[in-house]
Amino acid sequence: MCNERKRRAGAPMGVDTPASAPWLKTQQNTVPEGRRQRGTEDEEEGNMLEFTMNDGRRIPAVGYGVFLMTPAEVEAHLPEAFAVGYRHIDTANAYFNEKAVGRAVRASGIPREELFITTKLFPQSYPLEQCRADIDATLRRLDMDYIDLLLLHQPYGERVHAGVEGHGRGG
Repeated sequence: MCNERKRRAGAPMGVDTPASAPWLKTQQNTVPEGRRQRGTEDEEEGNMLEFTMNDGRRIPAVGYGVFLMTPAEVEAHLPEAFAVGYRHIDTANAYFNEKAVGRAVRASGIPREELFITTKLFPQSYPLEQCRADIDATLRRLDMDYIDLLLLHQPYGERVHAGVEGHGRGG
């Protein structure tokens, strides 16, 4: 209950940076090496730690999740998140607030290419043709041309295995 009140009030949650992995290397907005330290000028300016993937794309290490937020809450709290430096937004079609995320992004005035949008498809979307249709529907709800990261929500069971196998055969 306490965490729920904090989340609804838009309070950021503290997280530690993950251990390094061979496919990730840490990269920061203004500090070329090492981790950004809490309480430094970088943090005060709202710069967030990012990871650079092996293809050169950068992903903010901390995302602002909108799970359990109503559309009105999304539109009220995303501007606050943007103001303190968040650039990674995590939503899902099952949250029923993707339209509000899109509206808040457009209202922010932040260029789309400076944001990192993650969304998820629910298990009913896993057959390949349904997946394509649901990605198109998500893009329409967000009113965006692309999604930076698409995850499969709860990827388990035979349907997921069959979908992955079918895709591997060119399906």
